[in-house]
Amino acid sequence: MSGQDHIEDRLSKAMAFTPSTVAMQSLDERVARMLAAPAARRAPSGMGRLLRPMALAAALALTAGAVAAALSLIDRLAEETSPGWATAWERAEILGIQRTDAGLTLTLERAYVDVNQVMLGIAIDGLDPLQLGDSAYRLSGVTQLTGPGGWTPLPEESNNVARDVAGDESAFIFTFGSPPLTAGMWELSVTSVGYGEGNMTDGSWNFAFELPEPAGTAVTANASDTVGDATLTLTELRVSPSIVVARIRLDVAGTTFAGWSAGTGQDGEVIRHGEATYQINEEGIFEATPQENEYLTLEGAENAAGTWEIVIPELGYTTADGEGVGIVGPWTLTVTVP
Repeated sequence: MSGQDHIEDRLSKAMAFTPSTVAMQSLDERVARMLAAPAARRAPSGMGRLLRPMALAAALALTAGAVAAALSLIDRLAEETSPGWATAWERAEILGIQRTDAGLTLTLERAYVDVNQVMLGIAIDGLDPLQLGDSAYRLSGVTQLTGPGGWTPLPEESNNVARDVAGDESAFIFTFGSPPLTAGMWELSVTSVGYGEGNMTDGSWNFAFELPEPAGTAVTANASDTVGDATLTLTELRVSPSIVVARIRLDVAGTTFAGWSAGTGQDGEVIRHGEATYQINEEGIFEATPQENEYLTLEGAENAAGTWEIVIPELGYTTADGEGVGIVGPWTLTVTVP
C-alpha cells in the first residue's frame, strides 16, 4: 500500500459512519457525497494534506464556456477558476519575465502573495498538445519555489494548479500555501513541463522577482464551542483578499481518534462576517496533525476587522480502534478581529 493509499484508507475509515438515528442517516448521506468528490490536492509525502473540494474542482479542469475574446489564455484561466483567484490575479504584480530553453518559452506573467497563498501564472509557448481531449488535464510542470529567508513550501502546502491548453499555447496557475509574511525576493525554478511520463520536456527556466508584504490579516484564537463530548476550537483565522482560512481543532472527552471531518459545501458549513456569508468549499486534512483541520473559502475579504463566526453543523471522527462516530451540532466559533 502506498503512502497516498494509506492516507485515503484512513480517511475512508474516518468517514465510514454507522448511523442509528435519523440524524445519523443524514450525516452518512452527507459523508457519502464528500467521498464521491475527487481529491483536489494530494501531497507526495506522509505529512500531506488532502483537500476535499466542492466548487474548486473547476481549478483542476479544462476551462469551459463563453469568455471574452480579448483575454489571453492565462487571463481567462484566472478569471474562470474561482472568485478568489480572479481577485488575486487582478492584484498580482505584472512581471512578463521570459525564459527560453529546449525549444519552449516560458513567461512568468504575474505573481501575487497574501497571508494565505502565493499565486504564480506561467504561460508556455511551443508545447505541442496531446491529440487527446483531456490534454489540459494532463498538463504538468515540475517547479521549485523559494521565498524570502530561504522559505520553501512544505509538502502539504504544495500546490493547487489550474491549467489550460489552446493549440501550441499552454498555461499554468500555481498556488502555494502559508507563505512568509515579509516582503522580499522570490525565485522560481521550472525543470520540466509536459503531459506526464514519456511526454515531458526537460529544461532550465529560472525566474527571480520581488513581491511586497503579503496582504491580509492572520490572528491566533482560542474560540471554542462544545456539543456533548465534542469540543471544536478555532486556533487560527487568516483573512486575505483571495481566501479565508479557519484552522480548527477537535477534542473529544476521553477519546483518542485518528482523524475527523466536518465536510464542505452542502450542509451549512459557513463563515460569517457582518452581513457577509462565505461558503466553506474545501477541507484540509493533515495526517501529521489529526486533531486539526483547515476550512477554506473560494473568495476572500477586504477587511478583517469585526466579528467572525464559523458554523459547523455536524462532524464525524474515527476512534483509535477504528470505530466511526458521527455527532450532530451545530458548533459556532466566534472571534473578534481588531
